[in-house]
Amino acid sequence: MLARATARSLLAAALAAALAACGYADRPSPRVYVPFEAISGPLQPELRNAAAAPPPDGALRVVTFNVHLGEEIAAVEAAFLGNPTLQAAGVVLLEEIDAHPADGVSQAARLAGALGMSHAYAPAFAYPDGGTHGIAVLSRWPITSGAVLDLPFFDLVENSERRIAVHVTLAVGDRTLAVTALHLDTRIDPNDRLEQLLPAVDLADPTCILGGDFNSNPYLWAGRVLPLLPVQAAAPVDVAGAIDEFMRSRGFSAPTSGSGDTTNLSIGNTKLDSIYLRGYQPLGSGVARDVDASDHFPVWVDVAWPPSP
Repeated sequence: MLARATARSLLAAALAAALAACGYADRPSPRVYVPFEAISGPLQPELRNAAAAPPPDGALRVVTFNVHLGEEIAAVEAAFLGNPTLQAAGVVLLEEIDAHPADGVSQAARLAGALGMSHAYAPAFAYPDGGTHGIAVLSRWPITSGAVLDLPFFDLVENSERRIAVHVTLAVGDRTLAVTALHLDTRIDPNDRLEQLLPAVDLADPTCILGGDFNSNPYLWAGRVLPLLPVQAAAPVDVAGAIDEFMRSRGFSAPTSGSGDTTNLSIGNTKLDSIYLRGYQPLGSGVARDVDASDHFPVWVDVAWPPSP
């Protein structure tokens, strides 16, 4: 088992190094974040602040959770209200969260209201019914700014999507916390995945938290449609490990690197979701596998707070 783990680690490091050698690690990003207030129309973001909680004493818990279109949004809400792991969350990153006119409020606003948290929601695209689909950040402390970054687009033949990163700043007591949430494409190869991630990393704050659904599945893709299983590929592909290695090369720690699978499927589970820290000390991390409200499990990291000078 140890030899196999070592081999996987070496393959991940080799893949990350190979991608960097191809220029992905140093390619400049011309992309810029667009402030929430500069976006109008059907994809207009929303930002609402609730009363601030006291600053955390010892640890600040960050959770990332792909809620699968909010199909079980009542179960998601119940989990955050009743599950001890999620009750402790101070900052929550939500992927695949929706807003539908018939509901009256966005799913992000519903969850934030139930939890007494502030929220920022940025749609990535609109549905024909006038609803939207996107990414949200919830916080127990005021959100002082929000901005949206368009990530590189890849044609997936079917169900191609606009992919975005959402950047917010939080006022946690007398300190500022920068958080980036993102959601990458599914059916793209490792080099394309790193290229899609790169603008968000290039523009990340010197001290920040970056997390979300990286869709780091262990496949190569034929025509961005069909997965090539490891036996069909030239070598096993540890995409999640390669992303961890790349993020470490950019000054981030990868506290969720040993989390194991983060998907909640009947078969074919893998590690798709991660949280990375730059300038903060991780105290612990885990996967809340007792939360059965989505096809992903919530992933969490505890961050030392207040941070060291």
